[in-house]
Amino acid sequence: MGAVLKSLGHSYNSVDPAEIEAAYQKLVELKPAIASFTSDGWRDQLVTGDLIMSMGYSVDAIDVMAANPDVKYVIPASGSSLWTDTMVIPKGAPNTEAAYAWMDYLLSPESAARVVNQLKIATPNRAALDKIDPELRNNPSLFPPEELLTKCEGIAPVPPEVSELLDKYWTQLTSA
Repeated sequence: MGAVLKSLGHSYNSVDPAEIEAAYQKLVELKPAIASFTSDGWRDQLVTGDLIMSMGYSVDAIDVMAANPDVKYVIPASGSSLWTDTMVIPKGAPNTEAAYAWMDYLLSPESAARVVNQLKIATPNRAALDKIDPELRNNPSLFPPEELLTKCEGIAPVPPEVSELLDKYWTQLTSA
């Protein structure tokens, strides 16, 4: 729903029922050309040519492009969603000092660079950039240009009534 909202010129996080309904109607129109509504399971189909397009995370796309050089990763000109992995320490954790030490270790430039180099997951850690393999550091699939990133947005919580509306449309779309 968010991708279609964005393609229609709206926020990924729209709370406007008319905009959400327009996105639903667009998906109903596109449904005959959509193989499935899943976030996984598309990689092999794309590599073998059974699919011509899929929505996926950059880390997955980088692996698919390595397996099939004919596959390209693009961010739509209208923008897309941004995501981040986060770390938290649960309230009441038995060893918060160790948790902070682990976070400090992972956030160090050296560790952050190793994560990028091994897992091909982007980092916001600017101090790590010069330690990343230049092929990855200069890969626009992993580190898109700033002018494109400004069109993207994080996914935000929506009020319960909007969540219910999204759930209703998604259920109708995926079960019909």
